[in-house]
Amino acid sequence: MDGDVVAFLRARLDEDEALLSVPMAKRMIGRKIVEVPITRLPAYMERDRDRWRREVEAKRAILNTYADWTGKYADPCRPVIDDVIGLLAAIYSDHLDYNPEWSPS
Repeated sequence: MDGDVVAFLRARLDEDEALLSVPMAKRMIGRKIVEVPITRLPAYMERDRDRWRREVEAKRAILNTYADWTGKYADPCRPVIDDVIGLLAAIYSDHLDYNPEWSPS
């Protein structure tokens, strides 16, 4: 894996995090007052913003660990760890900047 995949993933996580920052508004739905996003979020984020925020934080922690680890250690596990990063990138395989070469072998 190269630094390009890390930069790509950081950019996607920044985009996801920006979506999570959409301001909320209180609305009356039926007899309840609930918070809803002012602009429409993707359905998968709308259902559980807290879980999605935790997922972004976890992916960012994996990337930071990977970036700190690469180049410092000669490890027989390196191909496996590279595959993990490739799998994270594959989540965004429909993005124009995705490189199919990042896909795990």
